[in-house]
Order: sequence, then C-alpha cells, then structure tokens
Amino acid sequence: MYALLNQRFSSFRPEQDSSGINGFLSAGWSPSISNQMGASVTAGVTAMGPLESRPNDSIGVGLSWAKINRSEPFLEAEFNPNELMLQGYAQIALADSLYFQPTITVLPLVGDRDAEDDSVSGLLQLTMLF
Repeated sequence: MYALLNQRFSSFRPEQDSSGINGFLSAGWSPSISNQMGASVTAGVTAMGPLESRPNDSIGVGLSWAKINRSEPFLEAEFNPNELMLQGYAQIALADSLYFQPTITVLPLVGDRDAEDDSVSGLLQLTMLF
C-alpha cells in the first residue's frame, strides 16, 4: 500500500515560468516478508528555478524513515529495526537538456547492524535528457 501527497506551496514568477516551492509526503506499507522495508515515510521540499536568471535549476532536501524487515532470525541479526536518511541536492542546468547534480546523503541511523558510525556519501551526476 502506498500514498503520495504533492503540493505546490508558492510560485516565484507565476506569469513567467513554473518556478516555485513544491513539497511532498509519501508513506508505504507492505506485509510481505520478501521486501527489505515493511513501512516507510518520506518527505521533501524542492525549490524550482530559485533564481530568475536560472529558471531551470532546482535545489531540494528530503528525509526518509524506513522500518527494516526483520521477520527472519538472520535478518534480525543483520539489520537494525529502522533506518533514517537525509539528502540534499542541487540540479544545475548546463544547457537545454544537460544537468549537473551534486548530491549529499547522510544516514544518521543506518540499517546495517555492523555499521559503527553514521554514513555520509556524495554523488556528482551528469544527466542528459533525450
């Protein structure tokens, strides 16, 4: 079962472009023992075209919580009951269909039981739409 709410909170330049602030909230649940997560809640905010001179750029942050499936004894030994993730990104338009996207992800509550510290990772991505 899955639900998604998506809402535009404001428009920066409504007569000119689709810039503005959007938010979302989603939740999911599964009784299946074959899934890695039994339940999850995710929320985020995105600013589309925050600068008038760069209408195709966006920045955003998101937070995700997941209840890890530990229905079998070996899963309980390997995984913590919950995982929490925070992610921030910027999507920078380089050309009409070319974007550069740096992303940073922090897991202050890691699902892997053997993890000794929080997890921090970065990603640099080049995307071409066609």
